[in-house]
Amino acid sequence: MCQLFGINSYKPYRANEILARFFENSAHHKDGWGIAVFDEGKSFTEKEPVQAVQSSRLKDMLSEDVICKDMLAHIRKASVGHIEYVNCHPFVFEDNTSRTWTLIHNGTVFDPELITGYFPMQTGTTDSEAIGLFLMDRINSETERKGRSLTDKERFSCLDTAICELSPENKLNMMIYDGEILYVHTNMKDTLYELYKDGTRIITTEPLTDDYWINVPLNTLQGYKDGERIFSGTDHGNEFFQEDHDLSLVYLAYSGL
Repeated sequence: MCQLFGINSYKPYRANEILARFFENSAHHKDGWGIAVFDEGKSFTEKEPVQAVQSSRLKDMLSEDVICKDMLAHIRKASVGHIEYVNCHPFVFEDNTSRTWTLIHNGTVFDPELITGYFPMQTGTTDSEAIGLFLMDRINSETERKGRSLTDKERFSCLDTAICELSPENKLNMMIYDGEILYVHTNMKDTLYELYKDGTRIITTEPLTDDYWINVPLNTLQGYKDGERIFSGTDHGNEFFQEDHDLSLVYLAYSGL
């Protein structure tokens, strides 16, 4: 599977050292890398379908200061979808209010009933991109129902409901950033950790330093802003156990993408 990395901070944070440690894990996750950096209304996204430690593009990026308040990064080990640019994370979406959403995912959708309708709409061939389209559809539907842009709390509640519906039988370790809030979800034990230090929260698949990392709350969507947890969602109870699922069936289910 893939590995995830996120930063949410109240002040600009220089991420070079810890990012380099994260991307070193691409020795076992060779199918692509990506990064989205957000700071004071400016953002950029870079990704490649190559092993991160072999990327001259990434090396050049990390040779200069990477300073931001919010960031998402991803290294891919493909389970669904070919090894190509369109299947690398992050995936970027725009809702009907022109808000930009950026998503990274580590997991597999074993029960794709809720997302199969989005397969013809997507650019690549991953279940992760289909999840993003599913979530945007829910956000747009709620926006239309309200007749206005959604508040922070309403956006969180909308995603909370959608993820609870999608979580049975599916591994949904993901981070989503909407320009204001970082949404984080895990439903597999000991596969997502967080460190809060000096106003900066770092979240990743495996601890990257000797500091005291704690587990991200299981089965419950979390919302962070300026380094602080501002929302905690519904405990859906749908913990994922890898040994109960046959990945070969997933290849068959998605072979038509």
